[in-house]
Amino acid sequence: MYSDLVDIIRTASNEVNPEGSFYHGRVSDVNLNSPMLSLPQIRLYPVTMIVNGGVDNVPNCLLSFIFQDSPHEDTEGREEILYNADTLARRFKNNLEQKNYELTNFRVEPFIQLFSAVTSGVNVSFTINYKSSKVCL
Repeated sequence: MYSDLVDIIRTASNEVNPEGSFYHGRVSDVNLNSPMLSLPQIRLYPVTMIVNGGVDNVPNCLLSFIFQDSPHEDTEGREEILYNADTLARRFKNNLEQKNYELTNFRVEPFIQLFSAVTSGVNVSFTINYKSSKVCL
């Protein structure tokens, strides 16, 4: 069930961001592993699931789409970074919708100069409904 969600998000992430990387975990885990991962990064944070009659509902799916920034970046350069992050997030959303996953409450919020002021991008939250492929015995 939970592993299905991670697989769904990982697959979509790798399809829309083949030159970048995907990471799943807590913020502290991500911070420790971040320097070893190529940018742009798509990060899935741990979520809460609701299982109801074979349909899994994740009302608090949170991802970050992270791009390289610099403490010395000018306004135009930073706007381009946020544009690229938003574009990647929209490609990710379209990828899941084309696979018939139900996404609702899709929210995008930019962040600027996080992680020692060297990354910017967007955080995306949404609800996803999907049918689990795992059978529980």
